[in-house]
Amino acid sequence: MKTRNREITIKLSKYIDTIPDYIWSSNTTTFVDIEPQNGSYLRDAYVKLKSYGHSDENIFSRLYGFFESEYMMMYAINKYNISGNFFVLNILNEKECFVDETGYLNFNINKKEYKMRFNVTLTNPPYLDGMHLRFLEKAIDITDDYILFIQPASWLISEKEYKHKTKEVQLKDKIKNIISSIDVVNLNLYFKEAKLGTPGAIILLDKHKKDTSFICNDEMRGKTYAYNHIDEMNKWGDDKEYVLFKENIKNYIKNTSSLLDIRNRRGKYYINFSQLRGNISYTNKNLFDTPDFFTLIPNGLEVETSPGKHFQIGFETKKEAQNCLDYIRLKSVRAALSILKIHNNIDRGELGIIPNVDFKQKWNDQKFLKILGFNSNEILDWIEKNIPNY
Repeated sequence: MKTRNREITIKLSKYIDTIPDYIWSSNTTTFVDIEPQNGSYLRDAYVKLKSYGHSDENIFSRLYGFFESEYMMMYAINKYNISGNFFVLNILNEKECFVDETGYLNFNINKKEYKMRFNVTLTNPPYLDGMHLRFLEKAIDITDDYILFIQPASWLISEKEYKHKTKEVQLKDKIKNIISSIDVVNLNLYFKEAKLGTPGAIILLDKHKKDTSFICNDEMRGKTYAYNHIDEMNKWGDDKEYVLFKENIKNYIKNTSSLLDIRNRRGKYYINFSQLRGNISYTNKNLFDTPDFFTLIPNGLEVETSPGKHFQIGFETKKEAQNCLDYIRLKSVRAALSILKIHNNIDRGELGIIPNVDFKQKWNDQKFLKILGFNSNEILDWIEKNIPNY
């Protein structure tokens, strides 16, 4: 991703204003963008420092940037008329630089050795193949005070449970005590031609903070949540109906099974699935605000007599297959899918949150919710409000 539009810079400026005055009023604090791309965030830091009366000479001596190429570095300098301690350096390449045991970034340029730490890091890194996670980890290692970071939110809002401690789980553990705020946004509204398939997160980390509580501003839903721990974060926030719905589904599956347990089961009749399913919104505030995002199959799909090329569920009778097909179209079952579905993929364990029921009988929303322990319309009302018709 190379382009940003003006709105995202305005949004970043809002967060810059939350960093305490002493950072800006000091004439020695240092600021770095570890992957500047077009240099707009270095410009934002310059403008803020200038408003505190610092001279250009003083400011430029405290701005640092590690660019991916000479071209991008010169582009930033010329576009924003800024200067600073700018280097062409891949901060993730340990052959070019490394963080020593004291937390200093070490590198060598033109036979000159550098050893640095910074007070503030402002970065919107590349997202490809999870690179943003590596950049965030690096920023944490070399920053003393504040980190303002823009990246995909998928690893933050995911509610999948892993047997092993993944990179994402390890990073959550690393930031859990220093999160000041997280905003969840549809970054497609701000990045031209980004085509991001998952929400974005604007994270402010405070290295002086020592507790796990933080504020989450969900711009997609227009709500603000006060979380006690990062593990509480999800796409539906603290809606009490959702919390109860999720808990009951997990308990039910724990004592029975899920559709994931019968995935790729053979039979005489099949429901065939694709690996990708559902569209996202590039224009609405809510990325998930499309009719088919929380679906497993398209309208018009029918029971087939042979398995497809991706994955499927097989049945011995056509009646059972049709009952299952009708079941996964239910809005309440699609609400169950919404617990784990955070992007277009439906082949990464998403079936594990959908209960495997008796498909010798037909199902409707009320019947499904009843086996989960719900007899009132409270949960159904929440589902109607949040899961679009399809």
